Amino acid sequence: MIQIFLFLLLISLCIFLKKEVTLYVFAFVLPFHSFIKSAMDYLKMGGEVFALWKEVAILIFFYRVMQDKKFKLNRTLILISLFFFLIIIAYYFLATDPKSGLAALRNHIFPVLLLIAITACPLPANFAENFLKFTFIAAFFSFIGCVLQSFVFSLQIGAIKGVIDFVDDAGYVQYTTNSARIMGMERMSGLFGGPNDLGLYCAFVIVLTFGVLSFKPKINLTKWKLYFIYITLAMAAFCILLSFSRAGWVISFIGCFILMRTNKVKVGMHTIIIGSFVLVTGLVVVLQKVPDKFLKIFENSVTLKEASAANRSESFYNGMEKDFSEPYGHGLGTTDNRNKGYEFAVESAFWNIAYEIGIFGLITLIMFYVSIARFTLRDKLNYKANFFSHVSVALISVSVIASFFSLNTYGMPYIYYWWLLMGLGMNASSIFHKLQAYEIISSLSNKRVQPT
Repeated sequence: MIQIFLFLLLISLCIFLKKEVTLYVFAFVLPFHSFIKSAMDYLKMGGEVFALWKEVAILIFFYRVMQDKKFKLNRTLILISLFFFLIIIAYYFLATDPKSGLAALRNHIFPVLLLIAITACPLPANFAENFLKFTFIAAFFSFIGCVLQSFVFSLQIGAIKGVIDFVDDAGYVQYTTNSARIMGMERMSGLFGGPNDLGLYCAFVIVLTFGVLSFKPKINLTKWKLYFIYITLAMAAFCILLSFSRAGWVISFIGCFILMRTNKVKVGMHTIIIGSFVLVTGLVVVLQKVPDKFLKIFENSVTLKEASAANRSESFYNGMEKDFSEPYGHGLGTTDNRNKGYEFAVESAFWNIAYEIGIFGLITLIMFYVSIARFTLRDKLNYKANFFSHVSVALISVSVIASFFSLNTYGMPYIYYWWLLMGLGMNASSIFHKLQAYEIISSLSNKRVQPT
């Protein structure tokens, strides 16, 4: 009954409130989705019905946007989406076990539907402020959950998530996956399915936060809102360090670098002092917990001496060799080791996708991302006024690269945040202030334009 109540509550918000509320629901609930589902399974309530809220919410949102007479669709985007859908559906029916391909079909179809609906949905002037409010509040409580999981309730939360196999007589915890530890040390995973999922979520929060801060002169942020953003950023940096997610580290670093370049950010002394304080404080806290092992793990991870890091390049080349030797695809679900149709898999989201839908299908997907980035950059007015556009281009650039070396870019909740931000980046109505648009028109045309 509880899962049905939660499902109906979330769906009711999407049906009876304004359309943009669906996006607020996504921003707030996604970080807790996996834990809520696991908790329901742990309590023998079943979480299958609750887990469907995302797909049902997207269908409702898509339908409501299409019913709005004001919506506008990008024809090129629709054509690319339809072409990609044809490829995905064809490989779903070509799979030896179509039932095993349902999860892969869902992961490909619904993010695209969410993207299309967001780009066509008229959003209110205060949307960006409200979306960021829900996103940062959810992140704050999610990171508190990470601290509790790592330092206080590790066994209890691990049992609820179903990642603990057993505890031996010596008290040593045996986990169901190898990723739970690195060089004998437990990795922080928080309320997420695993440490890599947490790492990518932290990376998303860090890049989004950096986008807000780099756009700060054009955004009306109060002092207390700014302090809350800084605190959330510090917590994200702390959690991503202890997750030991290399993909998360790369996305954070390169994503923030891209934002600095595109926004021509000049780092002031005030920012350097605060940033240094946050970094030093985080390192001191981490080193107090693991004074020697942390630095050794960090060094081995960066230099690829650590076992899983060393195997990553081998996994990459194995996937590439397999896909180019069998380039026509094998059907959806054939790289998911949870299904009976499982055939082959490597630690690469894109090489696994290529094995399922073929090299041509992978190229089509990458061109999809490239087209979205081009659409976002082509609209000069929206790109100047909409900070989501800057974050979107940064996420596309680094996530496409990371998807060749990581599975988790296509995991929960990162995949939905990635496509959600791409949609907001193309939506011209999601700018912070309409007055800013007039200022940009004026600067582009070198004429004084008065807002009406």
